[in-house]
Amino acid sequence: LLHRFMLIMAEKVLRNAILARAPHMIRDRKYHLKTYRQCCVGTELVDWLLQQSSCVHSRAHAVGMWQVLLEEGVLNHVDHELNFQDKYLFYRFLDDEEEDAVLPSDDDKREAEEELQETLLFLSQIGPDAHMRMILRKPPGQRTTEDLEIIYDELLHIKALSHLSNTVKRELAGVLIFESHAKAGTVLFNQGEEGTSWYIIQKGSVNVVIYGKGVVCTLHEGDDFGKLALVNDAPRAASIVLREDNCHFLRVDKEDFNRILRDVEANTVRLKEHDQDVLVLQKSLRYTVMSGSPEKILEHLLETMRLDIHFSDPGTNPLAEQEGPSTGSMSSFELMSSKDLAFQMTQYDWELFSCVHEYELVYHTFGRQAYRRSTANLELFLKRFNQVQLWVVTEVCLCGTLSKRVQLLKKFIKIAAHCREFKNLNSFFAIIMGMCNPAVSRLSQTWEKLPSKFKKFYSEFESLLDPSRNHRAYRLTVAKMEPPIIPFMPLLIKDMTFTHEGNKTFVDGLVNFEKMRLIANTIRAVRHCRSQLFSESSTLEFFAALIHFP
Repeated sequence: LLHRFMLIMAEKVLRNAILARAPHMIRDRKYHLKTYRQCCVGTELVDWLLQQSSCVHSRAHAVGMWQVLLEEGVLNHVDHELNFQDKYLFYRFLDDEEEDAVLPSDDDKREAEEELQETLLFLSQIGPDAHMRMILRKPPGQRTTEDLEIIYDELLHIKALSHLSNTVKRELAGVLIFESHAKAGTVLFNQGEEGTSWYIIQKGSVNVVIYGKGVVCTLHEGDDFGKLALVNDAPRAASIVLREDNCHFLRVDKEDFNRILRDVEANTVRLKEHDQDVLVLQKSLRYTVMSGSPEKILEHLLETMRLDIHFSDPGTNPLAEQEGPSTGSMSSFELMSSKDLAFQMTQYDWELFSCVHEYELVYHTFGRQAYRRSTANLELFLKRFNQVQLWVVTEVCLCGTLSKRVQLLKKFIKIAAHCREFKNLNSFFAIIMGMCNPAVSRLSQTWEKLPSKFKKFYSEFESLLDPSRNHRAYRLTVAKMEPPIIPFMPLLIKDMTFTHEGNKTFVDGLVNFEKMRLIANTIRAVRHCRSQLFSESSTLEFFAALIHFP
């Protein structure tokens, strides 16, 4: 009920925001001499979402967000199609279904503007799952290459399939069928019936019931059932009953299941000793090891390496796409203002950081699959740290002239200083850690030529990386800052992980509330960093106060 209420409120916010920002999108439309009242076009809705927030990463992501509303019935296709499509198709908000639909007041529009970003963040979290369901509802023959890749990526995280090869998972991506049931107590199949399908639980749980024994076990998300009857061609050994409402399953029908098994076996080589498998290889582009004894696996790998060395051409270079850049960007980089670069980096980092929902830290720590929730925004922000760090290393290492390398180090120290002034600690540490990288720190002649003033600043900055006493130097620095702050995210992740893995969730059968309090403290730290919004005007005020590194 809470989930539905939140989606009803999301529909109102989006409708009112569209009417406030782009009222022409909702209007009467004609198609084939028929008028459709107060409709939006699918492609325009996708375009609009992409323009509103950086937490919407792609058109497919936007489609998934609208699909969530379509599945809940608060957005409807005029001909009641079940899938939202990024096409010239007409959709109508629930509030516009009645002919005398009330237009939002100015207060409604202002409220929608205030709540829009939070609403988009909420939908961006649940949109990918809706997009996955939409793909799985397509008949297997209608799935695109992109659809198959998305399904395959999902299968990589399903516990019941962890023992299968990637080749088999790709085969399954082409035949899986989505099946859902709304009510608890629904019987999926009965004991004694012919086995026709194998099931994987995508959402919900089921009871396994045997005549005369009752419920013998409960299966949850990620578990599978029904395979034995297909392998043995035997009747169902138990009945399966839905334990809760709204359960979702991935289904593989018997014909497809047996075909995949035949194909896999036809491409499998088994080496036996004393009638026991000691090495199992599967052929795709080449033979890969699936299982085996340690001795036989090592023997096979060593033999493969010898063959590769024997047949490889010693004159071959890496493929073009495997090579990194051959030249740096020093010529254009040195013309840019250090302040401007730090400012633009901070603007971009704030957009990424502001899109990270607090719950993503929880999902990342306790396991994304345990919650069936996306951590895409958090992963993008963490990826940003690695990109900046690699950028620093790459630029310095590609600079072939000693004097220019010295100028480059000075430039990065200036940028780091401005990032710190702007309270962008994520990029600040990324730059400093890039300069600490062995590939850069070993350039002794370059560092010797660096002016003492810059060596002093670098030494001060490097001291903030000191991990002693639980990163005390960094924590004291942050404690003196007022929001908005872009924090050093890898350390926050470390805090969450150590709190989770270093403390039991239950102690003597009771919830370890102290652990929950520690987790909550880290979440509050993130909330504090964003308790004031970052704006261009506030940043420009920093410029006037900066006296170092002009």
